[in-house]
Amino acid sequence: MGVSVLQEGAMDEFLRSNPMPWAWKAVIALLPALLISVGILYTPRSWLKRFAQLPFDAPTALTLAHVPLFALGVYLHLTSAFYAGLLLVVVAEILDVMDGKLAKFMILWKIPRSEFWAKLGKILDPFCDKITLLPAIGLYMYLGYIHHWLGWLVIMVDVFGTFMREPFLKDLGDSGANWIGKIKALFQALGLLTCVPNELGWYPETYPVDIIFGLALVLGVLSVYLRLSQGSALGKVLSRANGLFCLLYTSDAADDLLCVNLGG
Repeated sequence: MGVSVLQEGAMDEFLRSNPMPWAWKAVIALLPALLISVGILYTPRSWLKRFAQLPFDAPTALTLAHVPLFALGVYLHLTSAFYAGLLLVVVAEILDVMDGKLAKFMILWKIPRSEFWAKLGKILDPFCDKITLLPAIGLYMYLGYIHHWLGWLVIMVDVFGTFMREPFLKDLGDSGANWIGKIKALFQALGLLTCVPNELGWYPETYPVDIIFGLALVLGVLSVYLRLSQGSALGKVLSRANGLFCLLYTSDAADDLLCVNLGG
């Protein structure tokens, strides 16, 4: 199916021209995305285990799949097939969550993973996040839907946080992705989606975008602080919060304990 066909999609036409209140149109548009997200996040463990046993490094495959899917979503959005692009961006961001989840399950299931791929994953995961989300944030800054000062703060904290982890700082020990950082990335993606009503002319105010990116900024700062000050009082509180995110995300006690012990 070519882009010209996608541009004339029924959902695109509905979102642009239907007189229904914009909030209801947003709910209808996001419902399939929500169902897709839940479906991916709660993929049966038996399916994940089979996928993890395939003759390639499954977490790295998910990390790498995140980039072209996100890029294709942005391309479709820029060529006016914005609904197809929205769904692809959502799928790409959920895959970014799933790679870390699958890596932890592989440890739990005692599925061997080479040290090379484990170390490469620690580099690829933040790198892929940055080359997808940050240019998209920059694009919406350029288009005027995100205040420049807020966008630049989010970007600078994100880039700084990337270098406050292995393999860039060896003294930090095991400082891979934490779940406060993962939630921050999801807020960034949500902030980008919140720009769509402004872009379509549904809603003139930008404060919802400001609020979500403000929360993403706060989470980004806390994520960096968690890496740098794990022994401090606030660092211990954040470490507990990191474990709480894992507790809410996984469904059984063994996974929760694993997630907390590994630092998310």
